[in-house]
Amino acid sequence: MKRLRKRKCHHCGEGFVVSPQNAQKQCYCSVPECKKASRSEANKRWAKKNPDYHKGAEAVQRVQVWRAANPGYWHPKVGRLEPAPLQDDCMAQVVDDEQESAALKYFALQDDSISQALVLLGLISNLTGSALQDDIAQSCRDLHKRGRQVLGTRLGVFADHQTTESHAKTSSRHKTPTARAGPV
Repeated sequence: MKRLRKRKCHHCGEGFVVSPQNAQKQCYCSVPECKKASRSEANKRWAKKNPDYHKGAEAVQRVQVWRAANPGYWHPKVGRLEPAPLQDDCMAQVVDDEQESAALKYFALQDDSISQALVLLGLISNLTGSALQDDIAQSCRDLHKRGRQVLGTRLGVFADHQTTESHAKTSSRHKTPTARAGPV
C-alpha cells in the first residue's frame, strides 16, 4: 500500500494530502481561500500565454458570434420565479370522466352536502394556485373576514346586531328539543 504524500500549500503554507487523481499538479490545499488563489494564479498564467485573446478584430468577431448565439444573456429574467413548494409535486392522476360522472349520479342529498366541503376546498385551491394546507387555511380565514366585511358584521353578530351562537369553539351549546311523532 502506498504511503499518502503531503505537500505544502503554495498559498497558506500548511501541509495537505494530495488528491490521487491530481497528484502531479496539485499545489494548493482545499481551503476556499487557497482555491481562490489557485484559480487566480491559473488565470494569470493563461493570460500570459494568450496576451492578444481579448484584443483585435478577431476577438470582436468571436464576441459578436457568441452574443448572436446567446441573446438576452446579460438581461435580467422578466419577473421573479415562484418559490418552490415545501412538498414534492404529485404525479397527475388520470380521471375516467364516465366512471366519475356515473358515481356522482347516485349521490344522495346528504352525500352531496358532504361533498360541498370538498368542492369549496378545490375551489380555494384552484383560486390560490396552491394545494398546501397552510395556504388554504389562510385563504379560508381571509375569505371569512371578507364575507363579514361585505355583510357588515362582526364575529358572531348579524347585520341587524342580533347575537348568534358561534359553534366554532364553544363547549356549551343551547339544546333544542327533539321533534317526536305523537299519536294521530
